[in-house]
Amino acid sequence: MDFKLSPEQERFRAELRGWLEANSPGDWGKIRAGLKTREAQAEFLIGWQRKLHGAGYVGLHWPTDVLSGAAVGLLCAWFALGGRRRVLRR
Repeated sequence: MDFKLSPEQERFRAELRGWLEANSPGDWGKIRAGLKTREAQAEFLIGWQRKLHGAGYVGLHWPTDVLSGAAVGLLCAWFALGGRRRVLRR
């Protein structure tokens, strides 16, 4: 099997990596430790999901005519593996 990314997937990967570098809230462990209540955690996570949505990174399983095929595959892998460190590392 050929696991090389297509040019479209490489472009999407670079775009996502840049967006995450600019928008990631930082160290999730420290953030979680600072959120003392479930309400505070929920508020933070909802805000993060809204930010993802605003950037177009929500709706991962939508048809490819709505969301590009490259985006679907990479984003599904990214979320399934628990974040950018595993999928987006070169």
